[in-house]
Amino acid sequence: MLKPFTLLLAFLLTGCGTDPNTLTTGKQLFEHYCVTCHGIAGTGVFLKGIPANIVTDKNLSSIIVQIQQGSKPNRTGTKMPAFPNISDSAAKKIALHLLLLKKEYLQGKHRDKILLTPK
Repeated sequence: MLKPFTLLLAFLLTGCGTDPNTLTTGKQLFEHYCVTCHGIAGTGVFLKGIPANIVTDKNLSSIIVQIQQGSKPNRTGTKMPAFPNISDSAAKKIALHLLLLKKEYLQGKHRDKILLTPK
């Protein structure tokens, strides 16, 4: 029984050590930096105060600024952290991926992934 546990632990530790410099697509970068709070489809967690960033009205450059500079606390006190070490290129890739998720959401996708409470 120890062997499956050891394999699982090795798998989890490998994922934690992902070097962001090896990530090349907006999807990979979004999954590395954003999924923990916003979810795989960008739908957030409503009752936790984490917005569904797929319904943002921000444009590309505003999203890039928010990624790099973070946000002020919203009405629930939740604040997006700043990621100042993300390059402009990587931030743009994340922003473009987010806008793709938004487009898909408006076409009816991801609506089943909206969370009201954290898992």
